[in-house]
Amino acid sequence: MRKIALLPADDKDKDKIRKEKSSKTLRRLLTLLTKAEHNVCICIPTSARGVTEEAVKITASGADVDVMYFDGTPPADIEFAIVLGGDGCMLHASHDFCGIPLLGVNLGRIGYIAEIEADELELIERALTGDYRIEERMMLTAQIERDGRIIWRSGAALNDIVVSHGTLSRMASIEISCGEGEPERYYADGIIFATPTGSTAYSMSAGGPIVDPSIDCICVTPICPHSLLTRPMIFSAENIIFCRAAEDCRSELFITVDGSENVQLMKTDIVRIKRSDVRTKLVRVKNGGFRSVFRKKLARP
Repeated sequence: MRKIALLPADDKDKDKIRKEKSSKTLRRLLTLLTKAEHNVCICIPTSARGVTEEAVKITASGADVDVMYFDGTPPADIEFAIVLGGDGCMLHASHDFCGIPLLGVNLGRIGYIAEIEADELELIERALTGDYRIEERMMLTAQIERDGRIIWRSGAALNDIVVSHGTLSRMASIEISCGEGEPERYYADGIIFATPTGSTAYSMSAGGPIVDPSIDCICVTPICPHSLLTRPMIFSAENIIFCRAAEDCRSELFITVDGSENVQLMKTDIVRIKRSDVRTKLVRVKNGGFRSVFRKKLARP
């Protein structure tokens, strides 16, 4: 008997329509899972205890569902985790459930990473019978070196790592280097270091290239560069990229990881960015590839 984890969407959403949609989807999903006679465990990070309100109500009504919290380490024997929510929820799950296959049910606006929509829950039956495939996605990691010592390491990023200035609108001056040769200097609001998955997120909005997620590479996209000659670049994932404030930089710089972790950099800090040793695993139950998903979800207003 398969053990499936379930990550409900955040019930703190103030939008009543989206909150009602989330509650209905959760009830339908629990009915489907219990009818399939699976041992279902609703696993919720301790940082999101408020999420359990709806789940507890359903549990009390007689559904054979376990509710538990985890802090850092997910429960053992999980075959895959069903994630309810938008792309933000999928990003959080890729951090908290690192190494465990994720099946996304989109409750957000676009849901580019999610596999199915809320009205397609019947497709989960395929996964419950083992009729699915695993698609692996490259991730990035970063560390900060200060005075020859590593003072901070990031978690793995599924979308991107961004080095940018703070709230002031003063332009930043940032240098990046890869291997031998002179560093490249950018006068811009910041630089996005994106995975192929993240190439369709912030990087795309900043004019970066769209990359097939089956390719391992690092997209380097400047944010609002002040030069007609500055263009995005793609590096092999075998490379390690170094990033630092240029000597003439007068802005405070910060590093963010998938839009969550936020660390201020000192003027002499060196940021080292490379491919992570871990990969996100996505559960796929539909036919069709990257281009069809892109056209359907992103080639629209």
